[in-house]
Amino acid sequence: MSSTLHVVSRPKDSHVPKDPLLAINDLGLIFKTNSNPLTALQDVSFAVQPAEMLCLLGPSGCGKTTLLKVLAGFIQPSSGQVQVRGNRVTAPGPERCVVFQEDALFPWLTVAENIAFGLKGKGMRRRQRKEMVDHYLSLVGLTAFASYLPTEISGGMKQRVALARVLILEPEILLMDEPFTALDAQTRQEMQQLLLHLWETLSHTVVFVTHDVREAVTLADRVIMMDKNPGRVKEVVDISLPRPRDLDGHAFHKQCTQLHDVLRS
Repeated sequence: MSSTLHVVSRPKDSHVPKDPLLAINDLGLIFKTNSNPLTALQDVSFAVQPAEMLCLLGPSGCGKTTLLKVLAGFIQPSSGQVQVRGNRVTAPGPERCVVFQEDALFPWLTVAENIAFGLKGKGMRRRQRKEMVDHYLSLVGLTAFASYLPTEISGGMKQRVALARVLILEPEILLMDEPFTALDAQTRQEMQQLLLHLWETLSHTVVFVTHDVREAVTLADRVIMMDKNPGRVKEVVDISLPRPRDLDGHAFHKQCTQLHDVLRS
């Protein structure tokens, strides 16, 4: 049976925006150590358009996660800069939210309370908060589990909660650091399908870190191929496969082979 992600293709605007949503310009990062300085990133430059699904792909140690932390504003670069809508990133901001490898849920809060946590201090009425939480519970398919504690749900469900907890804040840019790595193959594919559905529904921009070629081809509009020692952009590959993508089709496997060849070169 053919494995296909059933996501309706979002029409692309024929007029590409002149100014990208996210721009990375000549980025460099050097860590000071007790011995020699370590160059983690060198001359990294690329741009991300609004509502684009972009994957950062490369071997362990190539700086993918470090780069994501720079985009989030957690780490300041040694040279170059990151811009959002032309404004330099110097710190974390509400337009950029991160989903980590670990779900980092509060174990003493229910699923609904975890999702609602980020809304505290926003001056919203209780009814409005509940309506928003109910909406995002529905989006990630967890309405029936609203009152469960994190210890009472599966790993895939925990990542659904983590996604909803971030998305309810309505960021423009979703930064994802290998969030599905610890999941089994079937659950991982289900989460990829859910992410694509949410992306189609909410039209946010996604920068997704992965070391898995198949995952990158499943998700991405473009793939930033990274190399290490130091971390840098090796190649940028457009994924031109139509959506929904046939994960067992010849074109899909041909694209995976292309990325494998780039990684090995």
